[in-house]
Amino acid sequence: MPPTAPDFGPRIDPYALYEGQRGCDPAAKPGVLAFRDLVLAAYPSTRSLGIGRERGRPGASEHKEGRAWDWGVDARSQGHIAADLIDWLLATDRHGNRHAPARRLGIMYVIWNHRIWHANRADTGWTPYTGESPHTDHMHFSFGWAGARKETTWWTERGPGSPGDALSAAVPSQPRAPSPSADRVGRL
Repeated sequence: MPPTAPDFGPRIDPYALYEGQRGCDPAAKPGVLAFRDLVLAAYPSTRSLGIGRERGRPGASEHKEGRAWDWGVDARSQGHIAADLIDWLLATDRHGNRHAPARRLGIMYVIWNHRIWHANRADTGWTPYTGESPHTDHMHFSFGWAGARKETTWWTERGPGSPGDALSAAVPSQPRAPSPSADRVGRL
């Protein structure tokens, strides 16, 4: 089952603009950590493959700024789990806001199973992805800075049934403690 979302009002964040890597600070950002925990609590049979990536690795990646996460889900054996989360992230809310959870979380793009979804081009839907990795053994999430810093409505709209309450209810009383290396070295 997908994560639980509170009943937000009609106010919603704009689609995250593309903000590619510009610096290097691989420390995991709070919004990415919280999203990781939310997903792993909802899908305990899956795992984290990391957030941060060291600066010496070639290529540009939001992993190097601590604002990308690789979710360990396999297209062949766990495709139904991935589809469940994607359907939830890209759902329209009761106010008619398309892709509401993804927008509220500040997700910039998602790569999965040879395809990519860009928030800044949401109307084009999923398009072919031809990068080095086909992303069939994991799903990649990159966050805009607002989402990475927990400055989006998912985190800032408070009150009864707030996202903080939903996260607290979704996270087991003894949350998994990911190894530091698992969240320091991501795979894109």
